[in-house]
Amino acid sequence: MTGPELPASLDPAAVERLRLSGPAGTPLTRWFPAVAAFVNLRELMLGPIVTRSLVAGVTPGAIPPSVTTLGVFTGGTPVAWPRDVTLPNITGVRADGQLMLRRDAFPNVRAVALKPAHNGQNLDEVLAIPSLRELHLMTVPPAVFSRIGHLPLTGLGLLGGSLTSLTGIESLTGLTSLRLHNLRSLRSIAALSTLPIETLQIRYCPAITDFTPLAELPRLRSLQLVASGTPDLSALPPHVTA
Repeated sequence: MTGPELPASLDPAAVERLRLSGPAGTPLTRWFPAVAAFVNLRELMLGPIVTRSLVAGVTPGAIPPSVTTLGVFTGGTPVAWPRDVTLPNITGVRADGQLMLRRDAFPNVRAVALKPAHNGQNLDEVLAIPSLRELHLMTVPPAVFSRIGHLPLTGLGLLGGSLTSLTGIESLTGLTSLRLHNLRSLRSIAALSTLPIETLQIRYCPAITDFTPLAELPRLRSLQLVASGTPDLSALPPHVTA
């Protein structure tokens, strides 16, 4: 959807997924009041590139209460969610940059993907949401496991940064899904051996040389390895899809 007017043939009530984008890849700069007419909308994606002014223009009631998944994509530019807009029905939030938010803006969110701010404030707000079960970080902050180890996470994505060790991840005793992406200094995955991981992605982690801990994951069912050393998968159980 790139313009303020809806096509006459479109029934907004029939639409469940909507993406707002600018023409020909240009940034989208203003909010569309017509979004409120999509009363059965489930997923709303803003971007691939929206401006701070668009996000600032979101007002209470602008997003239908039926929406459960929200994406805010700014091309990596930090942006603040409006302080007076609370979305209690949102269970999933995705951003490609530093989305600054308050915990009471999304009080029932279960899955969040974002880039932590340098001061860690947006991450602290997310970690304080009691319903959080899945966290994906575009860059891994220092002492990450001491910050998240007490949480009942079932899904985790560590998607960039200078992380060298997974020591401490073993405190996430309910973790079943893990993504390790673009961790070029990560050398060992031995700390995973005690976790109930079922789905594992390791992408662009070239410093890992020992993949034998994978054979110690009894619940592992799905494995994806991309540009990460030269693993010997012969010891994997036959039920693992790699």
